[in-house]
Amino acid sequence: MNNYTAERKEKKWLADNGINHKTFVNDPLHLVQAQQIAHNILKHHGQLLAQNEAHTLNQFLIQARGKQSKQRITVRQAQTVMNIGASVNRKLFKKVRQQKRRNRIGTRK
Repeated sequence: MNNYTAERKEKKWLADNGINHKTFVNDPLHLVQAQQIAHNILKHHGQLLAQNEAHTLNQFLIQARGKQSKQRITVRQAQTVMNIGASVNRKLFKKVRQQKRRNRIGTRK
């Protein structure tokens, strides 16, 4: 794989995860992680969010888009997004565990 192909794949992966490839190198790590979490939760698991959580994630992503507003994002805001992500993760694990129990009970009969 040549550099051009690798770079294209990298840009596609970043875009799929809601991250701008132009500012990726300069952004703090907590901001990039929170952006990825917020984007993926809204994209794949929005139904598990309360209304205020969805609003918080949307506001964070809007703020993360602009150059000036991105600089004003605090670590606390990123942690809030990551906490919402952990909460959704727990809900997903609980849902999968319940489905496995139902399947196990259904096969015993």
